[in-house]
Amino acid sequence: MDDYLNNIPEEKKEKSIIEIILYYLTILLKYKWFIIIFTSTIGAGVLIFLVITSLLPPDQSPLPNVYSASIILYIQSEGNAGLESILSSMFQDSPNAAFMPGIEVGEIAIALIYSGSFLDLLIEDLNIVKRFKIEGATKTSIRKFVSSKIQIHYDRARRMLRISWEDIDPAFTAEAINVTAKHLMNWFSEEGGTKKANMKKLLENKIVTVSEEISKLETQIQKFQRKYGILTANELATIHSDMTRDLYTRLTSIDLEIKNHSKLVKVEDTKLRRLRVERQNILEMIEQIEMGETGTGREIPAKRSVPDLLLEFNQLEMNLTIQSNIYETLLEQYEVLKLSAGVDNIFQIIEWAEIPEEKSGPSRSMILIIGVMAAFCVSVALVLIYNIIKKMKKS
Repeated sequence: MDDYLNNIPEEKKEKSIIEIILYYLTILLKYKWFIIIFTSTIGAGVLIFLVITSLLPPDQSPLPNVYSASIILYIQSEGNAGLESILSSMFQDSPNAAFMPGIEVGEIAIALIYSGSFLDLLIEDLNIVKRFKIEGATKTSIRKFVSSKIQIHYDRARRMLRISWEDIDPAFTAEAINVTAKHLMNWFSEEGGTKKANMKKLLENKIVTVSEEISKLETQIQKFQRKYGILTANELATIHSDMTRDLYTRLTSIDLEIKNHSKLVKVEDTKLRRLRVERQNILEMIEQIEMGETGTGREIPAKRSVPDLLLEFNQLEMNLTIQSNIYETLLEQYEVLKLSAGVDNIFQIIEWAEIPEEKSGPSRSMILIIGVMAAFCVSVALVLIYNIIKKMKKS
């Protein structure tokens, strides 16, 4: 046919297409009664099937009415950030947490509802096996059956979780979805409470440990300060210069006096000897101080050990600062955890499920339309095939 159209001149092509359409319309009109009767018969059959399925009891009908009930849960955030992080940490602590960074409570809820343990809880509480007469089915197939009836939509922006349940029994649909929501809230309440209690105990123990470490560091610093008679590292660095400042001043004065007196006398007299002895005593006192020997009962470090002592004292002060910051952070976390202890659940029910009054499916009118259209297309195809076979026989 394509080759035929390509060989037709442009001025005759439009006329040829119209002739082809008229040709096929002529064939369809020739067998119009077959098309009408075939389409009507199939349409009537579909209509009768739909009417019968709507009149039969739901448990016997091959196409029963399906009812859907939904419940809307709001994931609270304000004031519950600590609780949300606790619940998320349950999954973060697991070996599979590596591929779940930043997991949210809504995602945890979805994973929980479709988990085997939660489905088993619903199967037992709703008596699924007896209700649907599936005593011989395996546990896996029963779980798949239940999970197929649950639909979940999570709106992350609005923090809304909509859970729906579909079944042929409207009363059971509402009961099932409400039971699902109650078990979900109970799980988060119990697991979240247990996790909070464990974290509270852990924080209490850590606070005690850090507090003991702070006390230990404070005691070490106090001993260091009493031992060397200083309060800060700067005092330790200048301890020798402070103690020897007057001695060096006196030494300078004696040297000047010896120099001046030596110019006045030709031989060493008593005063000059006294000055030299006093000068030697001052030098010995300076040496003793630098060696850490004062003879006054006050212990000072040797001058060569001051850098090491400075490092030790600074390390003690730095460790004390770090432990104090950790202690304040732990106290803040502990107070936040205590404030969230009064929160019963992270979920707030926006709307409980009610018994649905109208079916959610199937759409019988749409099924009828599709059936009639399919029957018409099949009848047209049969007519064209029959016409081709008839022409082949004649030729």
